[in-house]
Amino acid sequence: MLDLAGNVKELVATHPDRKPVKGVLKAAERVIVRGGGFRTRADECSTTSRWFIEAGAQEPDVGFRCVIDDADLRRRRER
Repeated sequence: MLDLAGNVKELVATHPDRKPVKGVLKAAERVIVRGGGFRTRADECSTTSRWFIEAGAQEPDVGFRCVIDDADLRRRRER
């Protein structure tokens, strides 16, 4: 995988206690943000860096990544 740090921090479906998010979050619930964004210091711009934000927060350097595994992608292309 490439470019996991440096554009926007990645909002992930994990709570600070590392339990996965299940269902719809309340705006005040905290979730993990990983990686580094364009406002992150270079020495903190790493895929292992973690921050916590409220699920309802809006930040210009936080986003999310859509992924699909290779096998599923091949199956979808064959349809």
